[in-house]
Amino acid sequence: MEQLTEKTVLQYQQEERSSIVHRVRSERHRLTDLRDVSNKEELTTPENIAILKQGMSDYFKETNYLKCKNMTDIIELNIKNIIRQVKL
Repeated sequence: MEQLTEKTVLQYQQEERSSIVHRVRSERHRLTDLRDVSNKEELTTPENIAILKQGMSDYFKETNYLKCKNMTDIIELNIKNIIRQVKL
């Protein structure tokens, strides 16, 4: 089996991001309900949130992750960043 070229990998990434954007748009009401519920629940420990937001900030070179207060904030910011990256 041949290795994937960088161009092919980028194409797959773009297609996956486009798919996520489509799902977000078609299920926006369900995502809003899920966000509202998850904001009221403690989904993980503060230590895990700190580790995740630091890791996401380092990986994506995006300091806004460090401002997140809970898991819901991290997920919401990540979805927004994916939407911004998609070239429709």
